[in-house]
Amino acid sequence: KQVGGLYPNDADGLSFAEGLPPAFQAKGYGYTDPGRFQNNSEDYSAVISQFLKEGVEIVNGVPTPPDFANFWKQAVQQGFRPKVSTMARAMLFPEGVEALGELGAGHTVECWFHPKFPYKSDVTGLTAQEACDQWEADSGRQWTQPVCYLGQFDLWTDILQRCTNPTDKNAIIEATKQTKINTIGGPVDWTVNPDPHSGYYNFSTKPITTGQWVRGQGKYMYDMEIVASVTSP
Repeated sequence: KQVGGLYPNDADGLSFAEGLPPAFQAKGYGYTDPGRFQNNSEDYSAVISQFLKEGVEIVNGVPTPPDFANFWKQAVQQGFRPKVSTMARAMLFPEGVEALGELGAGHTVECWFHPKFPYKSDVTGLTAQEACDQWEADSGRQWTQPVCYLGQFDLWTDILQRCTNPTDKNAIIEATKQTKINTIGGPVDWTVNPDPHSGYYNFSTKPITTGQWVRGQGKYMYDMEIVASVTSP
């Protein structure tokens, strides 16, 4: 139950380093902080040594794909093999996992979109799976989570269809406030405020799960599977 942080000295790293350790500790996990590292670092020996010394079994971070590839390959060489590795940014795309070669299987990452999400667009009629299939057919590449952002076009289309005067910004605002549709990434309901104490309106929370990279069973080197969906069953 010891977490090690791999957070770079940039906006993402500083945000993660501030917000996540207290959340880990509140759940009863210990936390090892080796400090912020500079992007494009070549040598992670000091970080790895501290993780080994303090018994780190879970590594969490938000490095770039090249930086994490360097870290992970050095960690394996130096005998550090944590039970869990969950990396935002670095493990988000297939290219980041493939950069690890044979060491890519098992890494986890937040999964805010997947072909197996049970949602269908009210505008296009496409399911999450159909949208990913179309992306792969059109691009010749493996689906990635940003396919989810097709939903932005769903939102804009829906708003304009309901708007009484698309050339009037106030009419657009009023239509936006009444947005309540389904997208391939999940439902969007801007008619209610999910956090009344925030003072903000016109936002909705996003379904999120845990993705894990496994060895591909088809045409790709690795496939992402959903392995946990506690907050979005």
